[in-house]
Parts: sequence; structure tokens; C-alpha cells
Amino acid sequence: METHLSVESCIESTLNCLKRRADYSDGPTIAQFMILINSIVENPKELTELSNEQLANLGICMSCIMTSNFVRNYPRYYDWKIGEVVTSVGFYAFMKQLDNSYLLHSHYPAFILLIHGGRDYFANLLQDTILINKKKISFYNILDRIELAGSEQKKYDIAKHFEYMLLARCKEIGYLDQNLDSWFKDILYEIDSIEQRLQTKDSLPQTKQVYSILSNLFFKGLIPDCCKID
Repeated sequence: METHLSVESCIESTLNCLKRRADYSDGPTIAQFMILINSIVENPKELTELSNEQLANLGICMSCIMTSNFVRNYPRYYDWKIGEVVTSVGFYAFMKQLDNSYLLHSHYPAFILLIHGGRDYFANLLQDTILINKKKISFYNILDRIELAGSEQKKYDIAKHFEYMLLARCKEIGYLDQNLDSWFKDILYEIDSIEQRLQTKDSLPQTKQVYSILSNLFFKGLIPDCCKID
């Protein structure tokens, strides 16, 4: 009988592996990333049963995966898109800590690294969860095509605005290093245009809606549709 590795145990093993490595491209680390991702897609409901500390460790693991070459070198894992899986799970882990008032100041940079490095994947998650239902879109219907085209701009606007809010918070609490500061200035340059298009200065309600949808999906043992290979 195949032995089931719990998400909890895989998080711990991955974190221990990361602590021993300066470079995440070696064979043992890549193998551990695969084991962790497999445990998640096989048992997503376990994500909802993690403690705040385990969620914090999971967020760090997902952020490290995103900032390594792993997603680029291994974009697919069986029926799953690695970038979308890592972004969805990492976002859920950090947002649940934020919702529980547990997100440590020192972990904000890791959250930003995940969202910045996974911007395209995060934008796809936004589109597929709160902006549009692609399953109901008909490419033969011009109004549907217009709606889909409009969501393309909006998903990136929300993704950038949420990153901006995280960066602003990071600056406020004194954890904005040189790299993060350059990202902050880049988005600051276009933030007025983004907020005019979104007609809001607060993207947190929209991202909380995504978190709520992810929570329900994971509780049911499901992975978001955007994570599946078409």
C-alpha cells in the first residue's frame, strides 16, 4: 500500500531542506519541491487544517519555490500548472495568516516575492475566480469576447494594486529593502491610472473574495480550475 505523506510533514521537510541550501536548484531540493506539491494536489483539504505556524512555513516554502527556477524549469506536473498551484496555495497561506492577524512583519517580503514573481499566475487566479467564468464564455458571442478582453486588463490592475498595498505596508513597518523599494516606485508611477480604471484605492476586498473562494475549494478537497492543464 502506498504511504501517504501529509502536507504538514512535507512542509516541515521542505523547510528543513531550504535551511540547508543556498541554491534551490540542486537535485534534493527539486525533489522535495515535487513531493510537497504532490502532497498538496492529492490532499488540498489538509491546507485548511494547518496551524498558523504551519501556514507561515507553507507561505515561505511557496515563496522560495516561486523565486527559484523551479516553476520555469518544471511548468507542468501531471495535470497541474505548477505556477498557478504555487501561487494559489501561497496566496491562501499568507491571506489566512492576514485574516487571523498572525502575519508577521518579517514575512511581508516573502508574500510580496510570491505575488510579484507570480504576477501572471495571480492575475489568472483573479480572472478565473472573481472576474469571469470562462466556462460560460462563447467566443462566437461578441459581447462575451468584449467582457473577456476587459477582464484581461482588470486582472493585472488588481494584481499590481494588491502588490502595491503590500509594498506600502512593508514600507510602513520598515521591511522595504532596495529591491522591494524599486518595485514600489515602479508601481507608484502608474498607481493613479490603475486606481482610476479600478475606481477604488483598496483592492483588499477583491483579494479577500479570492481567498474565500480558495478556502471553500480546499475545504471540499478541490484545486482551482486555473491550476488545471486544459
